[in-house]
Amino acid sequence: MPTDANGIYQYTEAEAVPATFSGFLNRLASSVSTVVGSILANLTSINGQLNDTLWVPITLASGATVSNGLTPRIRRKNGIVYVVGQLTQGAGQAFVIPAGFAPSYPMQLAAMAANTGTAATVLVLDPPTMSAYTTTGTVVNLAHSWPVN
Repeated sequence: MPTDANGIYQYTEAEAVPATFSGFLNRLASSVSTVVGSILANLTSINGQLNDTLWVPITLASGATVSNGLTPRIRRKNGIVYVVGQLTQGAGQAFVIPAGFAPSYPMQLAAMAANTGTAATVLVLDPPTMSAYTTTGTVVNLAHSWPVN
């Protein structure tokens, strides 16, 4: 069965249809094929913009631990990065933002301390290392987002 580049069936003279009718059907098929090709091109373009990594666990640095079973996770969806979870900060770095999730500029994000209820903890995301730090010994609720290029 002959088809064009977009998968649209092409009629041939060997089929049981009059030549003028197969010509008509091929013109119609050609018109449909052009529209289908345009739709496919648009879907490909949109698909490139609507990407979703789904949730990926964040690897915690030495000394940082998961709190209350809420494993820190990260996700990039449609150009926005989301971080959720809960951790207890040890001394130093809590985790590093994985490649592809980092903002293009330094950021400081407020986080609520779950064990004290205060907003004294800050996440500092500083390209290019993308290390996240919080106050030592604090249980931190992660619920952050930022745009990425």
